[in-house]
Amino acid sequence: MIPIILSAIFFNIPLYSKAINIMPETQIVAPIVTPTVKQATMPYDVPLYSQISDISSVEWKQKGCGVADVAMIVNFYKPKTTTVQKVLEQGIAIGAYQKNVGWKHNGLAALAKKYDMEGKVLDLSKPDKETAFEQFKDVIKEGPAIASIHRNFDPKLSFGHLIVITGFDDNLIYYNDPGKREGIRTVPITNFMKGWKRKLIVIRPPAVDPNKTETQIALAR
Repeated sequence: MIPIILSAIFFNIPLYSKAINIMPETQIVAPIVTPTVKQATMPYDVPLYSQISDISSVEWKQKGCGVADVAMIVNFYKPKTTTVQKVLEQGIAIGAYQKNVGWKHNGLAALAKKYDMEGKVLDLSKPDKETAFEQFKDVIKEGPAIASIHRNFDPKLSFGHLIVITGFDDNLIYYNDPGKREGIRTVPITNFMKGWKRKLIVIRPPAVDPNKTETQIALAR
């Protein structure tokens, strides 16, 4: 409090004194807000798309699992951003599909850049089964991912397939299968481990630097 003396010398009124409270200047600081990555509990609410009904070309319906998976992941993080058909066209354009082989995992991961996201392939075939599964769980705890499997989780089948892992618990793996009519499914962990090829395609939004402001992040894009 700063006292100010009001005097008759200046104001031509009877002499008196009065204390006036002058509050110190207050600086208002706006909080720094950084974008947050979509978080959820498992199983994640990943939209289900079909490689059959969501692809117009008959030629690609039976081999569209990879692009359907990419569309699911992208739209999980960025709802209504893309379609299976659009991702298919983008995948063909960048040569992500290899005839008589299938979708190249690196090619599918590269499609993430089309949506300002980051993609990578994890090959967990070298660690032992238990270690690989622990690493698998660490990935899924951070969000859904695409898994390469033997069709129907049967290692005797030579045909490969790609599904979206949406979660797990002590007994089950939760996943979206773009090739099934009822595509939201579960499989016992023991069966999954028999049919999983120990490869994952991980697509995520770019990591956020907590030391950057929202403006700095926008300028860096």
